[in-house]
Amino acid sequence: MSIKQDVAQVLKCVAMPVVFLSLFVSPSKGGAITTAFSIYSTDWEMLARATMGISAIARSEVKKIAQIEQLNHLNAVVSQR
Repeated sequence: MSIKQDVAQVLKCVAMPVVFLSLFVSPSKGGAITTAFSIYSTDWEMLARATMGISAIARSEVKKIAQIEQLNHLNAVVSQR
C-alpha cells in the first residue's frame, strides 16, 4: 500500500467517531440546544459520501459507539435538570 492509501484508510476509521464525539460527547457544548444545533448544521450528505467506503463491520461498530454516546449525553442532560 502507498502512503496515500494508508492515510485514506486511517481517515475512514477516524472520521465517523470524531463527528459523533463532537456532536454527543462534549458536555461543555452547552446542553441540549447546542447539541441540537450541531446536529442540524452537520452536513450529513457529505458525511454519507465520506463513509461509503467503510466496511459493514466498521460501520456497525461506529453505530454502536454513537448510540452509547447518545444515551450518555441524554443521561447527562436529564441529570442536569
